[in-house]
Amino acid sequence: GEFCPQSFRESLGCADSLLWTDHLGYGCSWYTENDPGCSTHADLGQREHCPLTCKTCATPTLEAGEVCGFLRILRGDDHCGIERLAAHGFSAIYSPSPGFSRGGTQATCADREDWNDAFGRGCSWYADRSCGSLPDIGQFLNCQASC
Repeated sequence: GEFCPQSFRESLGCADSLLWTDHLGYGCSWYTENDPGCSTHADLGQREHCPLTCKTCATPTLEAGEVCGFLRILRGDDHCGIERLAAHGFSAIYSPSPGFSRGGTQATCADREDWNDAFGRGCSWYADRSCGSLPDIGQFLNCQASC
């Protein structure tokens, strides 16, 4: 998809044709400008010949140890903050439940003042909004008092 680096997309053979035009004379560059995603105009061949613009590139095979998911990221590049966002999701899924306690110490319900989501918003931002109506990107784990 568009979040993958251009070099990765090209290595998969996902590129728009520079020569193809539909019967009206419009090429992939026209569809890129006027119909990104190719969802507005009828398919006149653009979905096949303009896979980058139409987001119809073939999905590469899974590598050893890789599981099926919605997107692929190259670790260490932090494209669009996705690694930071994924880290919050991982910690929320694999953290003990709020009622869990160790050594007889009661779990506390407090906001982590040092936490910010991938967009730089902290618990105070979530406190001003209805946390339950927003997708969980770590605020339920890190802003327990606010949410």
